[in-house]
Order: sequence, then structure tokens, then C-alpha cells
Amino acid sequence: MLSVSANPKSITISGGRCEEQDVLTPAMREWMIGRVHLAINETSGYFRVRRRSAPLQFERSRGVFWRLYEENGEDPEPRCAKDAALMYRLPVAESYCNEGVEADAVFFPTMAQHVPGVAGWGTDVMRDQNGRPLFLLMGWSVPLTPELRAQEERTGAWRRTVVHELIHGLGFSIQQFREVAVRSGGSRSIVELREMVDVDGSRDDVWVATGPRTVSTTACRLFLAGRVIKPMALCSRWRSPSSISTARR
Repeated sequence: MLSVSANPKSITISGGRCEEQDVLTPAMREWMIGRVHLAINETSGYFRVRRRSAPLQFERSRGVFWRLYEENGEDPEPRCAKDAALMYRLPVAESYCNEGVEADAVFFPTMAQHVPGVAGWGTDVMRDQNGRPLFLLMGWSVPLTPELRAQEERTGAWRRTVVHELIHGLGFSIQQFREVAVRSGGSRSIVELREMVDVDGSRDDVWVATGPRTVSTTACRLFLAGRVIKPMALCSRWRSPSSISTARR
């Protein structure tokens, strides 16, 4: 379960001046919150993880970056989820360390500074002792006008953005894929950076999955979703295409 915290004051300053495209209006905020809840309800069933049996409580500490805080004149005293509050400027409530949150993780969607062509970004801010993300953060370039938001509704672009960044927040990233733990010890990469040719003839460097299990499972899912024609032997264990969900960015 994810607890969603929406920041009503997500206004980004660009070059010392707040631009029109950086302002999160009430209408944009309500649309954003509604779509985030829809995406979370959908993705909650994607993962099989051990659920928490007690409220999630964050720690009061000086933070991992305490020396940097002191050098910049910040209060050196312990604070609730200090790194999230200072490094990422998140509105961390004291209740997160007192009563806790009835959730497995806390997700903060924010209005990202507008960058043309960039839909958003996602990361994890804090992890537990086992490396499991607890504090997830997404920056989203929310469509500015009702017309643009209606277009995202028609195409489903909002869903692809939120789910994509949410998965990054849950710890799935290029860094992780390049250091996958193996049973024999150590790690290995299941991705490679390769030059690819686009349909217009231009060339781009693209991260490509190379792990045998990843490749076969993905191909099987695409076959069941009708995206590829050639079936694979491993597909016999996938019985219902109703569980298949593909997202393109």
C-alpha cells in the first residue's frame, strides 16, 4: 500500500523568476491527485512483497548528509526524515515519526520544473536497512491547459508517465539493472547501452535488456498482449492475457 502526499505549494523557481509553466494551479493539482490515485490503485497489484504488520515510522536523525547541512548553516539537531526534508524540500510531517503511516511506502508527487520534452522523473529518497525504498518522489510536468489534459486523457499519456516514474521510485533503475545480485555472489549487468537506428534514420544510444530471463519473460508478455506473433515455449505458464499491461513512453 502506498500513502500519497500531495504538496499544494509545488511552485518551482526558474532562473530567479517563477514562470507561468512552473505554477501548479488548483485545477492542475486536483487533476494530478486524481490520476496519481488511479495509477497507484492499478500498480498495487503488480508486486508481490511482504506487507508491513505495523505503521511505517521514519527515524529522527542528523541525516546522511549531516556534514553538508552544517557547512551550509542548517540546524544540526536530529529531525524527522531529515534528508527528505532538506535535500528534497518535502513537507515531512512530525506524525511520520510519531504515529507513523498505515502504508508500506510514502509517495510524494510534485510539480516538476517545466522542461520541454520531459514528462517527469522519479526516484527514491529514503530506504530501510534492507535497501527497500520507503520514501518515493516523482516530479511531473503536469499539462498546463484543460485542452492538454484532455489530450492526455484520450491517449493515456498521464498513466504512462505516473507508472513509469513510480516504478523508478520503487527502485527500478539503470543503476540497479547494472548491478543485479547473483546467487554465487557479486553482481552482473542485465542491460547494455547500444546504438539504435530510429525510423527516421537518426541514431540514439539506448539501454537494452540482455538478461535471458528478462528477455524471454518480456517477449512472452508481448506475445500474449498481441504485440508479437511468434510464440515462445515459456508462454505456457502465462494463462490469461487479462493480466498483461504494456506501457509505452
